[in-house]
Formats: sequence, C-alpha cells, structure tokens
Amino acid sequence: SQDNRPQTVFGDISGRVAIVTGGETGIGLTISQALVENGAKLYNTGRRINVLEETAK
Repeated sequence: SQDNRPQTVFGDISGRVAIVTGGETGIGLTISQALVENGAKLYNTGRRINVLEETAK
C-alpha cells in the first residue's frame, strides 16, 4: 500500500521530539501544527501561558 500523505519539509519525524519557541501564534503556531500533524512530540514555549494553553487544545 502506498502512503498518500502530502510530503513536508520535515520528512519522517514520527516519534521525534521538537521544541518550538514562540509557538503560540503566527509562524511558530503554524510550524507547531505541522510538526504534530507529522508525528512529532512537541514542546511549545512562549511568553503568554494562557495562549499556549489554548494552543495545546
């Protein structure tokens, strides 16, 4: 069976750990979402804890 998922710049990151600073909004948020969608375990940091908590949901 062929994997039909779209390719990303990340390659195969299943099970890898990623740390994103400024991941609550903007480019950081977009990168965080892409990492999680591609199987990475994410540690997301930022200055606004309330926004980070909402992002985690």
